[in-house]
Amino acid sequence: MNLKYKFHPKLNDWNNIESLIREHIDENLIIELNDDINLSSRSKNFKKTLQSHTKSIVFISRSLKIEELVIVPTIQEAIDVMQIEEIERLLD
Repeated sequence: MNLKYKFHPKLNDWNNIESLIREHIDENLIIELNDDINLSSRSKNFKKTLQSHTKSIVFISRSLKIEELVIVPTIQEAIDVMQIEEIERLLD
C-alpha cells in the first residue's frame, strides 16, 4: 500500500493546528504536538473540524492524552494507524 501523508513536527498552537486540518481536509496528517501545548486553547469547534476531515489525523506525543484524539508516541505507530484506517475505508 502506497500511503501518502503530510508530517508536521512540533506544533504548539491549536489555532495553527485547526487551520492546518482545514487546509488539508483531503489528506492524511501526522501532527507532532509539543509537550507544552496549551490544551485549554482548543476552540469549541475543534471536534467539528476533526469530523469534517475525510482522511486520517494522527497526533504524536509521548505525554499528552486527549480523549477525542488519536495520539501515539512515535511516527511509525502513526503510520501504522493510518494504514489500518485506510484499509478500513477501502472495505466500506
